[in-house]
Amino acid sequence: MKPKTVILLAVAVGSGLLAMLGVQQAMSGAQAEEEEKVNVLVALDNIQIGVELTTENTTFREMPISAIGEDPVTKPEDFEKRSSMFALAAGDIVRKSKLSKKFAYGKSTQIPDGMRVVSIPVDDTGSHSGLLSAGDRVDVMVTFTQRDRGGRALPKTMTLLEYIEIFATDDKTAREGGEADSKGKTGTCRWC
Repeated sequence: MKPKTVILLAVAVGSGLLAMLGVQQAMSGAQAEEEEKVNVLVALDNIQIGVELTTENTTFREMPISAIGEDPVTKPEDFEKRSSMFALAAGDIVRKSKLSKKFAYGKSTQIPDGMRVVSIPVDDTGSHSGLLSAGDRVDVMVTFTQRDRGGRALPKTMTLLEYIEIFATDDKTAREGGEADSKGKTGTCRWC
């Protein structure tokens, strides 16, 4: 091949590569610009259940719509005087559906509407021996004495409530991944 032909061929190949790279950059830049971004509320630190959301523990960050999912908090009024009903890790997006009602703080925000929590003192040696965890289901039974026709006292046991969820053991609820403490200390089980 003549040197003139080789030079023309090299120039043509180089021009083609530059054109291809330019088109790729233009296409990727256009795709990045097309995606709309929105300011969403994210946790700055780890936030426990029931802790009030404030400007000190949360902030707004701009994120692409495809990365935020459903019902993010986008305005300050959406989280004002409210707490999270689930623990948040630093960087988590705060969602409206996971927030408590206004002025509701603490672990009591986890109690479903229409339900009540009753504390029953227990200790590991006299009852569950660390086998029960928050979120488990149990039957609540009652034992009492009943007199027969002859006047003798007979013990009787009946099921009072069936398939009742344990709300918490010690100070850990099911949403916090609570497990019974097996160190033998006295705790409290709460049923709702």
